[in-house]
Amino acid sequence: MNTPTEALGKDLNSLVDHARDLISATADIAGDKVAEARKRLSEALDSGKDSANHARDSAVRYAKSGCESARAHPYQIVGMALGLAALIVAATRLNTYRRD
Repeated sequence: MNTPTEALGKDLNSLVDHARDLISATADIAGDKVAEARKRLSEALDSGKDSANHARDSAVRYAKSGCESARAHPYQIVGMALGLAALIVAATRLNTYRRD
């Protein structure tokens, strides 16, 4: 199954691969502007990789924290879910009564 997150990851990896290929293909082209553009592109790719790694690590850390919290307080989680469901039902019924 291909989730949107996996598709985005594949697209970003493909973009990075194409950019690296472009850097390699222009390696033999002389000129200050081309060399500067290759340098900036390489730095941007490295920065993007670092940002993606940081975002992934943060997401994993928050997901683990949420799982630990849910395991530590299962009854409170169920109570909050039931309370939220009751509020949604009440709001829906109130809105229905107002239309009539």
